Amino acid sequence: MKKIILIILVLMLGNPARKPVKAYEEKTNKNIAIKEWNTWEYLGKFKITFYWLSENGRNTSTGAIATEGRTIAVDPNVIPYGTEVLIDGHVYIAEDCGGAVKGNVIDIFVEDEYMDMFYTDVYVKK
Repeated sequence: MKKIILIILVLMLGNPARKPVKAYEEKTNKNIAIKEWNTWEYLGKFKITFYWLSENGRNTSTGAIATEGRTIAVDPNVIPYGTEVLIDGHVYIAEDCGGAVKGNVIDIFVEDEYMDMFYTDVYVKK
C-alpha cells in the first residue's frame, strides 16, 4: 500500500525542478505507471542533477545517442545500464555514466545548459 501511495504522490507532484522535459512517450504514460505499480522496485533517495552536450557530443558510454527525456547517467554499480528508472513520474533509461555520478546520484540529460539539483525517490523496473 505504501508503494501505491508513493507512486501516486510522485505522479501528482511531477518534476520539482520545474524544467519542461520531453516525455519518453513509449514509457511515461502515467496510467501505465499506476497500473504496473507492482513492477517497480523502490531503490532509495537519489541526488538528481542535469548534464548537457559536451565535447563528446551526444555519444554515451554505452554507445547510445543521448536523448532528452530518455537518457540518464548512473553509477553502473548501483543501476545497471539499460535499466528503466522512474523519476518523478517519468521513465528514463540508464545509458551513460560520468565522473561525478557515484552512488545514489543520477544525471539527467537535457538539450540546453540547465543547472539544478534536487533529491527524490527513485524506482527501477523489476
